[in-house]
Amino acid sequence: MMRELEDIFERGLTEIRAGRPAAVALVAGVEGSAYRHAGARMLVRQGGQVDGAVSGGCLESDIVRTAAEVAATGEARLLTYDMRTDDDALWGTGSGCAGLVRVLVHRPEATVLEGVLNALRAGRRVDLATVVDSGAPGVRAGAQAYVVEGGERANGDSAVAPLWTELPKPVADRRSAYQRVKTSGGEVAVLVERLSPAPVILILGAGHDAPAMVDIARSAGFRVVVADHRPGYVAASRFPGADRVMAAAPEAAPESLFTAHTYVVVMTHQLEWDARWLKRLFESEVPYIGLLGPRNRANRLLSQFSDWTGSALPPAERWAHRLYNPVGLDLGGEGPGPIALSAVAQILAVAHGNQPRHLHTGWVGVQVGTS
Repeated sequence: MMRELEDIFERGLTEIRAGRPAAVALVAGVEGSAYRHAGARMLVRQGGQVDGAVSGGCLESDIVRTAAEVAATGEARLLTYDMRTDDDALWGTGSGCAGLVRVLVHRPEATVLEGVLNALRAGRRVDLATVVDSGAPGVRAGAQAYVVEGGERANGDSAVAPLWTELPKPVADRRSAYQRVKTSGGEVAVLVERLSPAPVILILGAGHDAPAMVDIARSAGFRVVVADHRPGYVAASRFPGADRVMAAAPEAAPESLFTAHTYVVVMTHQLEWDARWLKRLFESEVPYIGLLGPRNRANRLLSQFSDWTGSALPPAERWAHRLYNPVGLDLGGEGPGPIALSAVAQILAVAHGNQPRHLHTGWVGVQVGTS
């Protein structure tokens, strides 16, 4: 879900602080196939305005109506949508998802939203527990508690926090875990999610091709930072989709830019400045360093590295596995848009540890129209 969750939490916090009613719809469970999975969210604001989505569009209108009631009363509702039949009479959507989706609609607490956001923005993972259904007095559906990476104490709802040691924990290959927990007062169904900070694409160079990179990176769910050594290039008005735009020379850029969650594209289009940025990046822990331009240009830059930087090129084992040149996947096309799409697609694959491939497998041997 990348940055979507952080954006929803941030907008929700703004609404609460302004005194406007708001509710969050949370996909609490899925059986069969569905457009979104457990943990997907949608914020419903005053007047029915929404941020995010919990389906491909077939459930949202019904959820918005329920959300208005929940935002006003504070009483959570658990909705079940069963689309496992070909009979379209119930929902009239014809979605063909063939799954059952449970959606919890609840009114969030500002302290939880703020605490989770602060941790994620600081680069720390968070385990967030949400009560989906409760048969225990004093434990309400929609109540939440969370533990920040490296911490032991649960924060949030006072009725949920004491249950923490009994709650399920997500494992490495799953972002969420669902379980019914027995308490002295009755059974409580809880969804626990492992939330990771939204990854960042750092664009080094604010030339004519940078705006396309910003727009596509943002739409793909990354936070986006643009930096350039030329102050005249980094007007915020040129990059409305960026989270941060800054003027900085490589040697003066803050260390906080270069983290294990940061994916970098070097595109100053100047050999000296590309080399100076590479020097800084080779010393960092960033997992992806994309160097725009053809391979012969990269070879020249590396062979003359000391001329540009005043330092010897570090041993290849420190950077070769992270340096991608030419940048991107071979999608075809030319110009800023296709290049940006190619680069961001490659970064997505690297971030998720995937080898890119076509999902389509062809229609040979398929009997179309038969069940």
